[in-house]
Amino acid sequence: MRVWNFPEMKLKSKIEISKKEVSDMDISTDKKYVSCVSKDGKCKIWNIGDGKLSCSLDLPAEDEGKYVYKRCKFGVVEDKRSIDRLFVIVNPTNYKKNKSYLQHWTGPSFSLTKVAPVGETLSALAISRCGKYLAVGSMTNGDIDIYISFSLQRLKHIPQVHKTFVTGLAFLPPAQPNEESVLANCDAAVVSISIDNQIKIHCIEKTTGISMWLAATLVVIVLIGTFVLCSYFDI
Repeated sequence: MRVWNFPEMKLKSKIEISKKEVSDMDISTDKKYVSCVSKDGKCKIWNIGDGKLSCSLDLPAEDEGKYVYKRCKFGVVEDKRSIDRLFVIVNPTNYKKNKSYLQHWTGPSFSLTKVAPVGETLSALAISRCGKYLAVGSMTNGDIDIYISFSLQRLKHIPQVHKTFVTGLAFLPPAQPNEESVLANCDAAVVSISIDNQIKIHCIEKTTGISMWLAATLVVIVLIGTFVLCSYFDI
């Protein structure tokens, strides 16, 4: 693996990360680490500064069968944006018998902080820039699922988006002020592609609700009203 400075395009470091083909990689948001998934199913995190191995992620125990890492993506921790979190897809080698998993490993030590089982084998992964959402694509039937990233709780299921497996996912960048965007009525949106030659956009609808201050004000008004009524009727 070669790491280059951009836009100067000067070689920063050269790291031998695997004897096998590299199937996925990503750079952390603070530009300190690079994660790599290789064809032997391993996922490792390297320090870009000195080229040394930072850590190697542990695969699940083989009690349920053999597993391999498939995809890796860095994202910020939503309420601690200085900390990176690595999200990974873990697929079984026997996909007809075993389920897949989503995991996230939180820096700077990159310890395992959350695991969620998924019903089918996965092929694609994306993290929103804000770190709030995670999207995955199915290897078998073209489904797309969107999760809350910190809890790995599924937020939205979109069945059979594509005729075959999903090859790529990416969240759209936030809309700029006074800019016409597909995000006008969405909290976030993710783009999906597949070998069925289709590109599709999927929105996460904005949630409606009241602010905490308004809710607190309403509670105070109700309490005062109740007290006045009780005093009036001498209760």
